[in-house]
Amino acid sequence: MNNEMNIDIEKLKKQRQQKGWTQQHLADISGLSLRTVQRAESVGRVSVDTISALSSVFVVERSYWTAESFSKKEKQEIINKGWRIALLSIGLAQIISLFLVWLFVGSINSLWLKMILATWLVVGFCYFVVRLTAQQHGLDSYRAFKTMRDKLH
Repeated sequence: MNNEMNIDIEKLKKQRQQKGWTQQHLADISGLSLRTVQRAESVGRVSVDTISALSSVFVVERSYWTAESFSKKEKQEIINKGWRIALLSIGLAQIISLFLVWLFVGSINSLWLKMILATWLVVGFCYFVVRLTAQQHGLDSYRAFKTMRDKLH
């Protein structure tokens, strides 16, 4: 049986900072070592006993500390899937619009094809810029986007 669990690092830091406690103070009142508190806030992998001690000090349920169940790789796959769905939706909308133009106008001339090509180029360029910028700023994971969103609200 595994005696360690992942906890949400941000929740622990937030709880401690809201009370105005240092890591040393938290260690003293919880009966944990300073190193354990530091490791909990940096790595997030703690023993069940540590979770119990933190829950007692902050008067929260043990389940409160549970970290999100998705790994970094799974979150990245979710984000990538979202991008693919968005691009496929745009492509499908363009195909449907071409069909509707053909249906109601009777023909598709080169102007319509040029508009579709230009739209694809703009969408592709925007996708490239957004992804590159996100990666340069470390926003290539679900947690990073969530943290950024939470800071804005």
